[in-house]
Amino acid sequence: MRNIWIVKPGELTNRGNGITVIDEVYELDAIIKSERKHDNGSEKTFIVQLYIDRPFLYKKRKFDIRHYLMITQIHGLFKAYWFKEGYIRTASYEFDIHNLEREIHLTNDAVQKYTPLYGRHEPANKVSYAEFQKYVDTQHPKEKYSFEEQILPRMRQIALDAVRSTFLKISPERYKHNFEVFGLDFMIDSEFQPWLI
Repeated sequence: MRNIWIVKPGELTNRGNGITVIDEVYELDAIIKSERKHDNGSEKTFIVQLYIDRPFLYKKRKFDIRHYLMITQIHGLFKAYWFKEGYIRTASYEFDIHNLEREIHLTNDAVQKYTPLYGRHEPANKVSYAEFQKYVDTQHPKEKYSFEEQILPRMRQIALDAVRSTFLKISPERYKHNFEVFGLDFMIDSEFQPWLI
C-alpha cells in the first residue's frame, strides 16, 4: 500500500486538465504554492483525494464510470433526474501502482486520446454497462457481482447526497428557471464498492 494522492484544480477546469498524481507530501506543497490566482484574479482552490490504490480493474486496466445527472430549477424548486444509462471509460495501459504516469491513472478522453493505444482494446476506450457486466460474470463467477443491483443504486444514492449537500451553491443567483447536466465520475474499488471521484 502506498501513500498516493490525486490533486485536482477546484474550479475553472475540466477534461483532466491540471490533475496530478503524487506520492510525496512536498509535491502537494509545491503544487498549492505554485500559482495562487487564476488569470481572472480569483483565488485558486484544490481538491486533494486519497487515491484508490486497489481499484476494480477491467482487463487489467483502470476504468471509471461516467453517469449523467440533470438538475432543474423551475419556479425555485430544485429537482434532480438520474439518467438511465452511462458508460465505462477505460485506460489504455495496464494498471501499475508503481508508475504514476497520467495515462495509466486518468481515464478522461482528453488524456487517453493522445496515447498510441487509444481505441485498441475498446472503441474509443468505452464499454457499455451490459458489456461490463459480461466481463464481470466471466472473470468473477463465484462472487456474483451485479452492476445493476449493487453499483447503480449506490451511485444514485451518492449522487443524491452530493446534490442535497450542494444544491444551494449550484445556483447562487436563484434563477427561477434553469437546468444543467452534470457528468459524474465514479470508480469501483477491489471490494466492489463505488466512489464518487
